[in-house]
Amino acid sequence: LDKTAEDFRKLHAERQELVRSWEASVKAMQRRDRDIVDAAERFREQKAALRQKQELHAERDAELQAQLAQNEALDSQISADERELGNV
Repeated sequence: LDKTAEDFRKLHAERQELVRSWEASVKAMQRRDRDIVDAAERFREQKAALRQKQELHAERDAELQAQLAQNEALDSQISADERELGNV
């Protein structure tokens, strides 16, 4: 009877340790799940910020191209005016 009780206590302790191990695994998975959700949110925020910066860059690039075209037109006009003044 003592041997049976000893075996029972041993198996019970092993089962308790297994349950504790499972609970720890579940908690670790829950932490990882929260970390994944947090990382996904940070990714979405950074992606939105990048998109805004890219849009701003595109706007600024368009402004630059327009300004360069205007400068080129003005340079052509200045050259034409200088040639005309040289002929006078």
